[in-house]
Amino acid sequence: MGVKLHCSGAGVTCTALSSERQNVLTPDDKAKWRWMVKPSATGTMTLALTVTAYYRDTNNVLFEKPPFMRRARVDATAANTARRAKDDAVAVLAVLGAVFGLGVAWVTIHEFWQRRSGRKTEAEATKKTLPRRVRGVRRVRHRDGPRVRRRNRT
Repeated sequence: MGVKLHCSGAGVTCTALSSERQNVLTPDDKAKWRWMVKPSATGTMTLALTVTAYYRDTNNVLFEKPPFMRRARVDATAANTARRAKDDAVAVLAVLGAVFGLGVAWVTIHEFWQRRSGRKTEAEATKKTLPRRVRGVRRVRHRDGPRVRRRNRT
């Protein structure tokens, strides 16, 4: 028995992974044919399978079926999948960039309004306080209010 696969369209290549002719002499004999079908572009491809019966181990054809044809649609190839993955990655990065930009804008506007209203942020409040004792610097003590003179009572 001989089986051939013919491929056409969509940049497809068919590679036989088994021998085209295999011996099937008794009803218990089994044969298996395998091909690797590899499309390189999206589109429609046509597969045609031809089965031929030979007389023993000769080239004399006993019977040949007309090709069994089947059309198949190729929606995804390795290049197409890689292109889609790249487009998806670019979209994710664009969304992350937009979210980051919004965060920076919100912090900037928040700081602007804090400074304009005169309120200090926690960082500014802690930054301007001096430590209790700094070497070489004398600390001046300020009193809460004006000094009141007391009268002597006798």
